[in-house]
This record gives sequence, C-alpha cells and structure tokens, in this order.
Amino acid sequence: MKITFIQSVKGIIGGIESVNSVLADAFINDGHDVSIFYLWKSDKNEHININRKAKERVVSKYILIDRPSYKLLITYIKKLQIIKASKQIFKIIQYFYHINNDYKLLKKEFTGTDENVIILSNPLLIRGLPKGKLSKVLCHMHTGIKYYEKEKRQAKSLKKYNNKIKKFIWLTKESLNWAIDNGFDNSAYIYNPLRIKCESNLDVFENKSIIFLGRFSKEKRLNLLVKMFDEVSRENKEWTLNIYGSGFLDKQTERIIQQNERINLNGTTQNIVEALSSSSVLALTSEYEGLSMVAIESYECRTTCYSI
Repeated sequence: MKITFIQSVKGIIGGIESVNSVLADAFINDGHDVSIFYLWKSDKNEHININRKAKERVVSKYILIDRPSYKLLITYIKKLQIIKASKQIFKIIQYFYHINNDYKLLKKEFTGTDENVIILSNPLLIRGLPKGKLSKVLCHMHTGIKYYEKEKRQAKSLKKYNNKIKKFIWLTKESLNWAIDNGFDNSAYIYNPLRIKCESNLDVFENKSIIFLGRFSKEKRLNLLVKMFDEVSRENKEWTLNIYGSGFLDKQTERIIQQNERINLNGTTQNIVEALSSSSVLALTSEYEGLSMVAIESYECRTTCYSI
C-alpha cells in the first residue's frame, strides 16, 4: 500500500512531526511504501529521525515565515505612520500570494498520482488537494477541541468536508464525542503513539527540577510559565526550570530568563528520556492540546505532569 503524509513544515520538531515519524516507521516496517510531503521548509532546520526508506519532498521553494500582523498594521494606521503601514500591507499581500501559489503547487503534485491513503497533519491542507483525492484523506486532528470551540469559522469550514474525505481522526474519545455532536459524524479516534521507553529508577523528586518541552508558540503559553516560576522561585530557591524547544520569545520573557539564574534555556533535545527522567515535574501550560505527546512521555518516565 502507498501511504502519503502531508504536513505543513519540514525542519521543525513538534508533536505532529514526532507522531508522523513514529507512524511512518511502523508502516514501513509493515511493508508499506511511505512518502512524506511538506508544503514548506523552515529556516530552523531542526532534525527529527525519519526512516530512511521514507521518501521526503518539500513542495514550495519558499521558507515558511510567520503571518504578518494585522494588529500591527492597525497600530501604524492609527498613528498615521503611512510608510510603515504601507510596508506592512505589502508583507500581508506577499504572504497570501505565496500561500495561495503554494497550495496550487501542492494540488499539481497530487494530480495523477496513485497513492492509496493520504494522511493530512493540518486540516487547512485539504484545500491544497484535487477533489478526486479527498476520498483517500485521513485528516489527523492534532489540535484540541478548545481551539475549534473558539475558532467557530474554522470548524464550520472543515465541516463541509465531512462526507467528502475518508475520515476525521481525533486523538481522544472526548474529542470524538464533541466532533459527532458538532456535525463531524464521519469521525474516529486513535490515541497518539508512545515513541520512547524509559527504564529509569531515579527518584525524580530529588532533582527539584521543572521541565518545559515544546515549541515556543503562542498557544503553549511559555511566557505564563516563566512568569509564574520567576515569582515562585523567589521563595523556593532550590528549584530550577529547564526549557527545551525553539521558537519566538517575547522581550519580557527573554528578560526574565536572562535575569533568573535558575531558568535554563537549553535549545532542542533528541534525548527526551534523559530530560524527563531527570526532572520532577513537567509543566504543561498549553491553552489547548489534542493529546499532548510530551504528557504521555512524562508518564512513561514517571515524571509528574502538571497542567495549568
């Protein structure tokens, strides 16, 4: 069987990328032909182990950039900063031009191909596929239901594909129940796989260490964790906060990290078992999650997961 994964970005390590690498490896070991298509690449070039037999391809020649801010544009307009506003408008136009063009390239890539199953890691990528391919699509819903409760337009836009794709795959039974109640009756749920095995017998509470593992994206709310730890650490001087991951940090968060010697910014790590098993508490501060990979992994390493 020919199985094709399509995910947004190559070169970023996160939950989606981890899940796909585990699934791709399992499918290849079962004798299937696996390809992984990425719409964009990242300038971060973070590395995740992918089975060498998996065929990888980046569709767009452009490096993914963050969406230009409308809020910033409005600020420039209110302050009558015409030149800055004009530049921001140009950035927004350029961004959406490349996005639309790249979706056309993706559609072209999948015209006339003969895969049996297409696993989408981002539901927005549906619009980049030819209509004739939709019946082969398993749309893997990595984002939690809180996001779709908040972003009702996104949910409504997706619902029109309910009877056109093969299946929506959610990560928990709770998410499945919500989906069915909200018109996504062509749905199922499959838990995320466990990608690690931990045999450590360390007493994690001897370490007095809190760990954060993940991207520094807005919904992960790392800024909230840093601020809380900074306040608590003034009276609990034996505890440390170890941060693993990459992404953008706002200036206030950067300043707190620089000024607090018990907050360590460690970059990304390939040794998740060592990082978790040497920590007392995993702090999960996400605004929403489908089914957190790192939470599952913390239980495997007997590290307490505390969700805020």
